[in-house]
Amino acid sequence: MQSDQIKQSRLPFPTALLNANVEVYEVTETEADGEQKTLIYAGRAYYEHKAKTTESTKAKGSGISGLIVIHGGFSHETPFRGSVVIGGTEADVSELTENELLGGIYTTELILK
Repeated sequence: MQSDQIKQSRLPFPTALLNANVEVYEVTETEADGEQKTLIYAGRAYYEHKAKTTESTKAKGSGISGLIVIHGGFSHETPFRGSVVIGGTEADVSELTENELLGGIYTTELILK
């Protein structure tokens, strides 16, 4: 399922590279409701995994980090604040970049913390 908000590029995209099902959430905060998460994309994406482990005297754990590439773009607030769920694991987005080609958004890159 892809969100109705996704704007697909008319140019071809190498769909064979899409290796993960992802959900992208935009996080907004209001005084009345507090922090709200809104699903803005659910579908296939290219995911380049980078392992991240943390060790301290208080906690030891692992998380996901890396790069997500989605074909097209989607409506979002500027600056973007959000998170991504991959395989049941959630990661915060540290940076969003939209790559334009021939006057339209070809891909959206999300760098995970």
